[in-house]
Amino acid sequence: DEKAVKKGFLVGAALVSFITFFFGLSGLLLKANDMRQNSLCPPEGSPIVVPAFTFFEILDMPNTSDFTRGLVFVLAVCTITSCADSFQTAITSVISREVQEYKLDQTKSFLLGELVVVMVNIPAMAFAIHAAKDGGADGLAVKLTDLFGMADIFTICLVVPLFSGLCSTFVTTKGCVAGILLGLFYILVWGWIEFGTFLAGFANLTMMCWGVDVKPQGYSPVACGPWYAWRSAILFSTIPIVTFVVTYGVSWMENMYQHMYQLLKKCENMQTDVCII
Repeated sequence: DEKAVKKGFLVGAALVSFITFFFGLSGLLLKANDMRQNSLCPPEGSPIVVPAFTFFEILDMPNTSDFTRGLVFVLAVCTITSCADSFQTAITSVISREVQEYKLDQTKSFLLGELVVVMVNIPAMAFAIHAAKDGGADGLAVKLTDLFGMADIFTICLVVPLFSGLCSTFVTTKGCVAGILLGLFYILVWGWIEFGTFLAGFANLTMMCWGVDVKPQGYSPVACGPWYAWRSAILFSTIPIVTFVVTYGVSWMENMYQHMYQLLKKCENMQTDVCII
């Protein structure tokens, strides 16, 4: 029910925020430790080449216990096995919810469910295989983290409008739609202004992974990746603010319009001199 959805959203948001902060802080400390090793004893230092692997530097620390190593191993396995099914489960759950409206029997429901799984997974696997190629005409040269970046830049535009609609009667449908669209428009305009071309604005919707000839600035020496750009931190921090302002601003204007319209109709029905403007 609605109460369970609100409770799940709050608990989930709190847990995700804590975990994200924990990993971010751990990454900063491990990077600092790596820089210290390289400055004190360059021959023995192990410079971090791929920023995404910074967390796993904990395995090379001499004081890391076997228990901690085991936790890191379990974490790595869980991360790999769950990287795709979160999106696949979301897609199939939405489709399944619509299928329930047809009240099919058990056998037909099972077969339809299997068909939906195939329809979702086969294109996803085909796209992943094609995207992992080395670029050029035969591939896109993107990594799994790039694909997540492209998905997340879209979903971050949905968080505030959708959950505001669930948790508040003040927010209207038009407000939610306006918030989502303005969030996407904000990303597009950012790329357009930074790189100077309209095409770059659309490329920014893919976190600059492909689709633009201009070489993105602000990346690490590692190959293309949305998580290594300075703009990513700013975009992911400011998009919720933009969508919040637009969602509640449009909802306020729509509510005020409805309120004034009702007052006007009431005045017309009363037909008193007080209502003369």
